[in-house]
Amino acid sequence: MPFALTPDLEHRIRELVASGRYDSPQRVIELALEALDQQDQDEQAELEELRAMIDVGWQQAERGECEPFDVEAIKAKAHAEHEQRRSQSHGAA
Repeated sequence: MPFALTPDLEHRIRELVASGRYDSPQRVIELALEALDQQDQDEQAELEELRAMIDVGWQQAERGECEPFDVEAIKAKAHAEHEQRRSQSHGAA
């Protein structure tokens, strides 16, 4: 399957082979595709994990196990944590 690369990609591949890290341009592309496959698998696994967490949340909500969402309380907690970290970092100096 012949295909054309941009000059930038050709240059990058040549540099990688010239560095001695890879035996051939084909190996660079092969490893790049393997990395892309791994990234796709990781993203799919993350998506499945998120869906499972959402399902657990929905089940908890249906059982009435959820707390009300209070934006002001969340902001106050974040502000307090920020101030605590800030005072600790200034105290350490």
